[in-house]
Amino acid sequence: MNIINNNNTGPSQPNVLWYSRHPLTASQEAQLSGVRVHHLNAATVNTVEEEEEEWESIRTCIDCGVESIYGVFPAWLLAKMWQDAQWAIAAGDYVTRPVTCFAAVNSSRSVEGGRPTFTHRGFVPIGAIRS
Repeated sequence: MNIINNNNTGPSQPNVLWYSRHPLTASQEAQLSGVRVHHLNAATVNTVEEEEEEWESIRTCIDCGVESIYGVFPAWLLAKMWQDAQWAIAAGDYVTRPVTCFAAVNSSRSVEGGRPTFTHRGFVPIGAIRS
């Protein structure tokens, strides 16, 4: 697990997690100004075991106090979030503090195979993970 702390904020700012294979762009960083950003570099996940390891890394960040997660969410992680929500509903668990997840919305993507370039448009809520 590779977590990098951005200490450009004071101790009272909320802790958020940036989850992506790529660092924040300048516009994403500007949108997240005023919060303490911790970076978890998304691993390449090819097996169920690797999914579980990555999920545990995210859970560790939540246990350490991140209040929300921003970034780019792979399909396996979206499925975990959905499964987590279904278990909470089935268990009647409406008390646990949710950690809201926000996906980066980008446009003007590069040509397939080309250098990754895009325009960041903002973040949208996509769900939550129980803490």
